[in-house]
Amino acid sequence: MTTMIGSVCIARYAACSAPCARRAKGQGSGLLKHNRHSEEKPWRKSSSEIHNSFNGVELSRTHSPKKTFHHRWRALAPKCAASQSPKKKILVLGGTGFVGSKICELAIKEGYEVVSISRRGAPRDSQNATMGIRTGSIQQVKLLATVDWRQGDVVEDPSVVARVLEEGGFDAVVHAIGMLLASDLNKVASGSGSVPSPGSTYDQVTRQTAFAAVSAFAEASTSMPSPPPFVFVSAAEAGWSWKAPVAWLEEYLIAKRAVEAELLDNGAKGALRPIILRPSLVWTPERAPSIPPVAAFYLGNLLGIPGVDRPVMVDVLAGAALQAISDSEVEGIQDFRGMESLARARGQ
Repeated sequence: MTTMIGSVCIARYAACSAPCARRAKGQGSGLLKHNRHSEEKPWRKSSSEIHNSFNGVELSRTHSPKKTFHHRWRALAPKCAASQSPKKKILVLGGTGFVGSKICELAIKEGYEVVSISRRGAPRDSQNATMGIRTGSIQQVKLLATVDWRQGDVVEDPSVVARVLEEGGFDAVVHAIGMLLASDLNKVASGSGSVPSPGSTYDQVTRQTAFAAVSAFAEASTSMPSPPPFVFVSAAEAGWSWKAPVAWLEEYLIAKRAVEAELLDNGAKGALRPIILRPSLVWTPERAPSIPPVAAFYLGNLLGIPGVDRPVMVDVLAGAALQAISDSEVEGIQDFRGMESLARARGQ
């Protein structure tokens, strides 16, 4: 069993070597709940109790739904009001990465004002949309060129997030900063060719940057009429109830679980609306070398191998993030089923 899990786990992270989730309602696991229009939405659980594993400890939180007059009014507001509302503004952390760049691209398409912080600032391709394309089409590059890119190392200086948020006007934050391997090998293991700073740890790159962003956004949004959405890109393996078969993966998951617990806690306090996306293998058909491990994951999930989730296309993940941001009733942990449902809700 351990050998099988280890093999699948290694395949899940090897796939990326192609060159190139106010209150939590559950995991988007297919359990249904009727909303006020009696419409079934698979990404919501029927219970308000959240169970989450962190460092081997089962966490349980029960949240009592408290809706203000403002929330009820928004639910009854005419749909046409959306077209008259001002452009929404989101902050994407890690916008030059494989997942972050796709979220930025789709957000721009939908009319969002996008600000992104990353170590590299503007991605190389966005600086000259007419040159050779490394990561996508000319149209994609032109869209990314309209992002307000901010250069800053959130790992070395987490306060950079607070300084940007102090500018005001942000409706949502997306944390898409990640590191698969804590070495130069991450250049071939990640979808964006990113190389971590020397000495970087999973705790620094994932937990510390996310904690700083969660704290800063909660502080900056105290005057907002309802908890703003905070999207965290986690991992399906964070839901494992067993220890990872390799040490580096366990460290990676400990950091992911810590952020999930912190975000859910802020949701319980009514400070933020937590949206936790738990994809396993994130892929795109444009990268042919990723097809074999993707096929292996599909097969493993079909066979019911414990801990093997169906792969998620990067477009689906990004679409799910934006749908969750726009739907004030969506919160909590979303597995591949929840993400696929959210993407379908926005017409993907």
